[in-house]
Amino acid sequence: MAYAHIINSTLIRITANDDFHQGVIFQASLLTPEGVMALEPVRQEGNFYYYHINYQAGVPVRLKVNNGYDVPISHLLWYDTDEFSELFDYDGPLGPEYSKRQTVFRLWAPTATAVALRLFQTPQSIVPLERGDKGVWSTTIKQDLANTEYTYVIEVEGSWKEAIDPYAWMNTQNSARSIVIDSNILDFDDYRDIPEKKQHTTECVIYELSVRDYSMKGAQLHKGKYLAFEEQTAYDLRYIRDLHVTHIQLMPVYDFGSVWDEDPLFYNWGYDPVQHNTVEGSFATNPNAVSKLTEFKRMVKAIHNHGLRVVMDVVFNHTFIKDQFMWDQIIPGYFFRHQDTRFSNGSFCGNDIESRLMMTRRYIIDSCVRFVETFGIDGFRFDLMGLIDQTTMNLLRRRLDELDPTLLLYGEGWQMFDTLASQHELATIVHHRETPGIGYFNDLFREQVRYLNEHSLVYDMLAKRNHYVALKQSVNYVECHDNETLFDFLKGDFEKHQLMTMLTILAPGIPFLHAGQEFFRTKDGVENSYCSPDNINALDWARADRYRIYTDFVRSLLEFRKLHPALTHPDSHVSVFDEQGLKIFQYDFLEDQVRLVVNLSNRKIARPLDATLYSHQIEARHIHLQEIHAFSAVVL
Repeated sequence: MAYAHIINSTLIRITANDDFHQGVIFQASLLTPEGVMALEPVRQEGNFYYYHINYQAGVPVRLKVNNGYDVPISHLLWYDTDEFSELFDYDGPLGPEYSKRQTVFRLWAPTATAVALRLFQTPQSIVPLERGDKGVWSTTIKQDLANTEYTYVIEVEGSWKEAIDPYAWMNTQNSARSIVIDSNILDFDDYRDIPEKKQHTTECVIYELSVRDYSMKGAQLHKGKYLAFEEQTAYDLRYIRDLHVTHIQLMPVYDFGSVWDEDPLFYNWGYDPVQHNTVEGSFATNPNAVSKLTEFKRMVKAIHNHGLRVVMDVVFNHTFIKDQFMWDQIIPGYFFRHQDTRFSNGSFCGNDIESRLMMTRRYIIDSCVRFVETFGIDGFRFDLMGLIDQTTMNLLRRRLDELDPTLLLYGEGWQMFDTLASQHELATIVHHRETPGIGYFNDLFREQVRYLNEHSLVYDMLAKRNHYVALKQSVNYVECHDNETLFDFLKGDFEKHQLMTMLTILAPGIPFLHAGQEFFRTKDGVENSYCSPDNINALDWARADRYRIYTDFVRSLLEFRKLHPALTHPDSHVSVFDEQGLKIFQYDFLEDQVRLVVNLSNRKIARPLDATLYSHQIEARHIHLQEIHAFSAVVL
């Protein structure tokens, strides 16, 4: 086989494998609309043969080598060049622009040689698009196309592809086709100011929740659906509100793969993006109807009406199946990180999104802004954020600040060393100073509190001595959707569970709780339940009844935290004392003072003291405390 790659508009590289004419290229020519053009050799480097070319993207050409063999031309190596950016980076409108009189369609496809719009009307029609500046193709259909299904058909790199619209507002079930919608259906009464906006990020408490898990074992009629959030049951949004959390972090609700929208037996967390600008169909009562969008917005409104804000869990580090991703049909390879012709797989999901290119960066930011402006989303949690570059994350933070500075932005800043990008460019924990407005899941907190191996590190974090410049960057957690629940990890150790949850709530930073952590959530020991059935994943609200004393303890502790700026204000002062084998942390802000007594040993320690004790046996009472239990903490 032989392959060719455009290096720039004047240079092409032809690669000949040993099984193709013994790896030798001795002649190359280009078939253009004007005729045959012989290519002039420039140099040879092993099996790489470089030729001079006068190339214009969008013009159909065929490369012939060695007296007649067709060789496919790839643009992969051209994308990451200043020339490509200057020619094709585009900041104008994209996607369908609807009105009752007409709809304008726009698609960025700079390397395509032809683009057509397939309208699934009766009968079907194919409408060619016209190429414009910056490689944007467009057409205007002068009729009312509301609810019309469509796809794009693209001729690119010598073959025809079909793709949904990356900027569509809605897709049919399983992302098969895009749909034109009348965006007026989303013009609800404005409700963005209903939830209380915290002045400081460290006043927030995040509660991670799956749309499906929320109601599958509840009394709701719309089980596993967006509309379940509007229903009143014994355990509903009032219960979550009364816990005194401030934000619900919804696990993936964009359009993801791994499930059949119409089949309720399929379960998946949804970390398999197909289209980031549309919402998931399996959570809707009808995945093919525009009610999918209004039901999603009704869910957000219901959460807001209970004084809670909504964070979206987004996955921009990889896509479900690379070769089927819509952008890969439109501009092959552009959206994926690579080094020469080798594609990156730092995500361990088969591909990495290349966030450093302008149009990928734009797509990420545009998607987040759409969900804020149209659906009222209040923040974003980035999955494997350590694969996204710092520039993209900082630009997103700046754009969100323009909309609302209280919008949250945080993610997983793990270093994924298998990615083909310089670690110095990426938004990882070790580079948190370069992304000061972005929070990071604190895995040091998680590991040290879960295992209690290095007590000094736990004490350092309680004393505000951690590796984050600002406490607002530290998202403290001991349990999330990944891995075993804390209860399963501790094999049912109630005392340690109470200690670890208590430290999560009271430690300086932003507390993060996994839904059900307040009633000892269990997944029967399943360590990775991403595709386990509902009997493993669904929230078992019966446990909230069974462990009501503990749920009340968590609720009262969160209320206590809310009432004490010494625990939540970023400028509070902490003093540390040692007394009889105990560590005492005193937090002060203005007139407010809180003392936290911590015993990380496996023995009881005598300590005569008048105190207000929060424990799982009783909400709050004044007692004469004779001893501090092993593995426990006491608030004074």
